[in-house]
Amino acid sequence: MRLLIPPRSGLLVLAAALLAGCTGDTYGGKDKNPPGPQDNGADDSGGDGGSDDGGGGPTTEQDCDDGLDEDSDGSADCLDADCASAWNCNLPEGIEYRGQIDFRGNTIECEAFGIEFDVDVDDCQTDASSNLRWIQDARACPECDRTYFGTLSYAVDSCSEMLETTPATEALFAFVFLSETERELYSQDPTSGTWYYLDTMTRAEGRWTLSGSDSVIADPDDCDNGDQNLGTLTITTSFRDLPPAG
Repeated sequence: MRLLIPPRSGLLVLAAALLAGCTGDTYGGKDKNPPGPQDNGADDSGGDGGSDDGGGGPTTEQDCDDGLDEDSDGSADCLDADCASAWNCNLPEGIEYRGQIDFRGNTIECEAFGIEFDVDVDDCQTDASSNLRWIQDARACPECDRTYFGTLSYAVDSCSEMLETTPATEALFAFVFLSETERELYSQDPTSGTWYYLDTMTRAEGRWTLSGSDSVIADPDDCDNGDQNLGTLTITTSFRDLPPAG
C-alpha cells in the first residue's frame, strides 16, 4: 500500500518554502520589517584615492561603510579607491544555491474499515541547485542589500511525486550583508509578494548553511485513526559566493 502524505501536512509547506522561497517556518523564521539598506553595494566608479586636505585630517578613507568622506577627496565609502578591497565594496554578483529535502518515513499503524495494519511511509529526497545572479529590477527586495534569482535544476526529486506537486522552477532570495562572515537571508511569499526574514547565516568553510529537522505529524488520507508521526523531515539550504564573471 502506498501512503500519500496529505497536502495539509507540514511537509508540503516546508518543502515549498525551501524550493520556491516562501516562508521561513523551517528555520524558525519570522515575518518582520527588514532593516534598511546599508548602501554597501559595490560601485566601480572609483575616486582618486586619498588626498591631503591641508588641514591635517586623514589622507585615506578610514571607514568604508559610514557614509563619510574622511579624507575629503570628494568620494566616500565604496566610491573611494581606498575602499577597493573592502569586503562591503565587493559583494557577490553571483551566488551558488543548493536546497535539499530528505524525508525518512516511519512505519505507522493504520486503521481503515475497522481493520488495523502496519504501513511503511515512503522516503523521499530532493536535491535542487542554481547559480543565482544579482538582479536590480522590480523583483528585488526593496529593503535588502542585494537580491538573487536563478533557474532551478534537480539532481533528484522524489518528494514532488510523493506530494503530488509540481516542482518549483525558479529561486529568489535576498540578503542583508552584516559583516564579512554574517548575513541575513530573506525570501518572498509568491502569493502576497511580502518579503520574509528567514534567519541569520554565518559563514563556515566558505559556505552559508541553514539546516533543520522536524517530525511530520499528519492524518494520512488512507487511514481513519487521526494524526500520526509519519517520519522525519530534514531541510538544508546553503549558499556559496561565486567569483566575479570574467
